[in-house]
Amino acid sequence: MKDVKKLVKDILPSVKLFLVWRIGLLVVAFLAGRWLPFRPSFPYWDSILSNLSSSQFIWQWANFDGPHYITIAEKGYVGTGLIQAFFPLYPLTIRWFSKIFDNYLYSGLIISNLVFVFALYYFRQLIKLEKIKESKFTLLSLLLFPTSFYFGALYSESLFFLFVILCFLGLYKKQWFKAVLFASLASATRLVGIFLAPAILYEYYQSREKKEKSKIILYLKSIFLTLLSISGFMLFCFYLNKHFSDPFFFAQVQSGFGASRQTDKLILFHQVVWRYLKMMFTIKGNGALFFTITQEFFISLLVLGLLIWGVIKKIKKPYLIYSFGSFLLPTLTGNLSSMPRYISLIFPLYFILDGIKNKWLKLVILVVSGTLLVINTALFVRGFWIA
Repeated sequence: MKDVKKLVKDILPSVKLFLVWRIGLLVVAFLAGRWLPFRPSFPYWDSILSNLSSSQFIWQWANFDGPHYITIAEKGYVGTGLIQAFFPLYPLTIRWFSKIFDNYLYSGLIISNLVFVFALYYFRQLIKLEKIKESKFTLLSLLLFPTSFYFGALYSESLFFLFVILCFLGLYKKQWFKAVLFASLASATRLVGIFLAPAILYEYYQSREKKEKSKIILYLKSIFLTLLSISGFMLFCFYLNKHFSDPFFFAQVQSGFGASRQTDKLILFHQVVWRYLKMMFTIKGNGALFFTITQEFFISLLVLGLLIWGVIKKIKKPYLIYSFGSFLLPTLTGNLSSMPRYISLIFPLYFILDGIKNKWLKLVILVVSGTLLVINTALFVRGFWIA
């Protein structure tokens, strides 16, 4: 009973933070519904989402990728050759929860929001362990990030974020089984979860190098841990190979989503930057598209600069391994589409921001980020593509 009371007491601040953030976004969505037209630029909103709820105020939080997750949860990887791009653990969780709530839409939204509460709780624990000086700023920089609304939408962001934080908590405490377990779950949720494996490998090797008498045993253990860390990813690859004769079919279908993604060859970051510069100077007559492209471009460059600053400031190597892998992998497809959403999951970024000493600059960061969050949330719920 005491343990339960302690847990409730410990998690209460995270619940309060979540409620303020969630209510604020709901207010933004309500006002957007009054002032902006609904212009859905994605399929299945009328055939899937509106059939699962009569209230657009609810199903609008599943815009864009939501119908794909719901389709996988309900039918598996059948039909269109695009849904294989989405990793299985989140839609599987929706399927399991739907047995309770009997509605895929409500199940997905409940999972995302409930999981994010626990993600905030464990993120606060990691902040304390890392002795971050201004923990409030670190939490606010996460909650006010321009695309943080995805944590409360029918997307896999909150579940993946929870697994990543739990993995690094395990690493911090040298609890290797815990770190590996959550890394494997993360790799079954999103592709960039595979970058937790080299982070674990580095930390394990560094901590065991002087203690392990046999180098061969150390190498074998390291390889074993690495394979376990990406076991979720490998199981998905085995599934795709069995049913679609291609273990990397998730990559092959990316081009079908548009945004000029290329998976047949690697495109370096400087080439992507040049592409975006040309687009920004040639796009005319489409304010929403120009806003999205400009946001993708500048947020990506700013975050890359912050990560490089993190290298200079010598933040922990496992953090950098995960961060750079998560940042660079999506850019290899030749564009920065969805980068503001992907970047929100690079949590060491919030630690790096905390290292800024100028309080006024920190305030400006929060104000600008919060303003973009309001704009992005309003556009997303009204059917405009953001990330």
